[in-house]
Amino acid sequence: MKSLVKVFDNVSDCVGYLIMNEDGSIEHNHGDLQNNENAANLIYKMIFFSNDHYVDCISCANHRIYVAKRRKESSTIA
Repeated sequence: MKSLVKVFDNVSDCVGYLIMNEDGSIEHNHGDLQNNENAANLIYKMIFFSNDHYVDCISCANHRIYVAKRRKESSTIA
């Protein structure tokens, strides 16, 4: 988990973050998003609005929002 959290060290002006597992449970959180169940639930619903066979991966970089619809593997979501 420590290596996942280090990713946020490179995010400029980061004031909080959430790390959730694929069922929407918060695994780690910090800052303005610490214990923010409402934000976690909203994000989970936005990402998993499609059916059980696909997952929407969302990322923000360079002033753009990237969305990819991927087939969900039976093991884990990467």
